[in-house]
Amino acid sequence: MNMSPSCTAPEQPTSSKADRAHARYPEYMRYRSAMTRQLVTGLSFRSWLESTERAENGHSVTFQVGAGAKLAPGWYRHDFAPGQHDPTRIGPFDTEEQALSA
Repeated sequence: MNMSPSCTAPEQPTSSKADRAHARYPEYMRYRSAMTRQLVTGLSFRSWLESTERAENGHSVTFQVGAGAKLAPGWYRHDFAPGQHDPTRIGPFDTEEQALSA
């Protein structure tokens, strides 16, 4: 079967010696291998680690919505529980400080 050159695997980010020595590097390599098989450029090790730890430990994202959006204008906060991809939305608030302290 002939494949177009555009079907070749993309170059993946390079890893430092410190990255390769990290305890979670083998897990990252499984992720990176999956990205290569899907012909997608994966995250760097540090970005992947940060994203993975946020997903495992839970985190919040604060953002502002302007007029014309599907949500009412104002400040919102999304709280992600550990291991969950669907956030709990809190808002709208008048200020970012109110959203952060809610």
